Amino acid sequence: MQKGVTAQVLSVLALAVSSQLWADDGEMERMVITASAKDQQLSTAPASISVIDADEIKLLPVKDLGDVLRSSVGVSVNTGTGGRNDIYIRGMGQGYVLMLINGKRVSSSNGLWRGGNFDITAIPVDAIARVEVVRGPMSALYGSDAVGGVINVITKQPDENWDLTLDTEYSAMTDGDGGDRTRSNLFGTGKLTDTLGMMFTAEKADQDTWNNDELTPGYDSIEERNTKKLYTAFNWQVADNQTLDLDYQYDNDKVPLTSYSATANREQKIERNTFSLTHKGEWGWGGSELMAYREKSQMYDYNTQYRLQPPLGRNIDETNTIFRGTAFFSALAQDWTVGGEYHKTEVDDIVQYPVTGGDSTEQHSLFIQDQLDFLEQFSLTWGGRYDDNQDYGSRFSPRAYLVFNAENGLVLKGGVGTAFRAPSLFESSPTFASVSCGGACNLTGNPDLDPETSVNYELSAMWSQPRYELSATVYHNRVKDLITVGAWDRVSPTRTYYNEDKVTLQGIELTGSVDLTEDLSLKGNYSYLDTETGTGEELTGRPRQTANLKLDWHVTDAFMLYAAGNYYGSHLNSSAERKSGYTLLDLGSSYQFNEHVKFRAGVTNVTNEEPAKDDEDSEIILPGRAVFVGLSLSL
Repeated sequence: MQKGVTAQVLSVLALAVSSQLWADDGEMERMVITASAKDQQLSTAPASISVIDADEIKLLPVKDLGDVLRSSVGVSVNTGTGGRNDIYIRGMGQGYVLMLINGKRVSSSNGLWRGGNFDITAIPVDAIARVEVVRGPMSALYGSDAVGGVINVITKQPDENWDLTLDTEYSAMTDGDGGDRTRSNLFGTGKLTDTLGMMFTAEKADQDTWNNDELTPGYDSIEERNTKKLYTAFNWQVADNQTLDLDYQYDNDKVPLTSYSATANREQKIERNTFSLTHKGEWGWGGSELMAYREKSQMYDYNTQYRLQPPLGRNIDETNTIFRGTAFFSALAQDWTVGGEYHKTEVDDIVQYPVTGGDSTEQHSLFIQDQLDFLEQFSLTWGGRYDDNQDYGSRFSPRAYLVFNAENGLVLKGGVGTAFRAPSLFESSPTFASVSCGGACNLTGNPDLDPETSVNYELSAMWSQPRYELSATVYHNRVKDLITVGAWDRVSPTRTYYNEDKVTLQGIELTGSVDLTEDLSLKGNYSYLDTETGTGEELTGRPRQTANLKLDWHVTDAFMLYAAGNYYGSHLNSSAERKSGYTLLDLGSSYQFNEHVKFRAGVTNVTNEEPAKDDEDSEIILPGRAVFVGLSLSL
């Protein structure tokens, strides 16, 4: 069954390529901001970017950004223990992908660094206007976290007119025991005064434990999870040329006590409060943006495997403080972006830092970017970032990108980007120690680690026509001194981190869309990834091939049907064993009763695909077949 579906998916993709029906996510005229910190057209932005709009997100039941990004080109989502999603961009995991909300980073990974995917669940779904995914290093603009790429969640902004929407959703598994999911959201926006607007959204979501003895006999297949989220934004028009934005975000995400293996139980939770204040001005010489940002995360981590390093439960605090200033201006017939940033991370954890009770790090940065348009059709964007890290000294990361906007809808672009990543607090701290090896050893920090550096080359061709669009991208990324964990010899009481000399990641990305009729549209993408370490080995947990296909049918102006397929190809598991891939199929519909009421329903994982049923060594635990219904009420 799986091989047949996979072959069909790939054959349709191949047909689309041969017919020149490919494009970058289907809409060339979308505006994006992440590639250069200012609005630009998607097609001519100096980077490889995908965009997922709110309307697409609302079609499927979504528990986190992994579900949102599963169909994006160059992105693979690994679903493992407890049903948690891990996001990879071009083979680089979440530790190498910068998470942003409106350009502000989201990070609790220095505190709850293992078994925590809480950063990709932080934002209420109904607050999302769109998600921009930049594939490839963006350290020249955003710093050392952006080695593999950037995921920037753009939220809805305060509107002129008052709008209030209540949305609720229910999803139920068809096999196994439990697994029901519910999500309710209240969204509102409008003007409080002529100069003060506000937006707020509150969300509550609950996921019941799902047990399927065919997949995980003796422990929970998918963990229970309870979340509460609040996001508010105030926009004050201080003067005709100045605005002041105040944002507050509250995130309470809890995993009650659950069995995540045959021998271990865990409980985790995070309570995060985030404040940001942003001043934007338009002046005679250009524009400015000043931002102050503070993220405070209080976490609890309980694990029965911590018996080697009691107590089993520990409280962890992580605080991120950022000040950033940016200026935008034109000079010498060129558009310039210059700025600076201060970033401090503090972790308090008396268990894993038994000597000091915690650790901290500071980094100061300066960045510059210049866009030069010449010969009418060419645009060169170049720049760099200078980072001064208190532990690893200074580093300059340059980047250059050339765009050729030809006639008849053809755009050619490509460039070279460099990046570096300083070791995280827990990787480099000499006082850090955490239980590992299933409770049989300790994992310690290594103060002798070198920062990772990388160089990425990419070349893209994009062709847009009224009914169809095409894009193809090739890339080559060389990473030096990749930080990884040393193997355990089953004897030593400790193991630590070390630098892998050289890793190469390269591949091909194809995307496309076509309007088959006025009411029927098809879009899809295909990615091929090749990875190799300095010893010639392939990296684990990264599929060689991924493919996605989606068919939308607007039966009437009010009624829509869709079918979506996701193929995740063969890969190596954590024991370096080759595992076959799988294909997911989703079916859904939406119906707009009137301007106030919209209904949606469908089935996810229609074929009940479960790699662990066919292979007990599979590390991929997917949610089984589920039916869902959703209702939106607008006032």
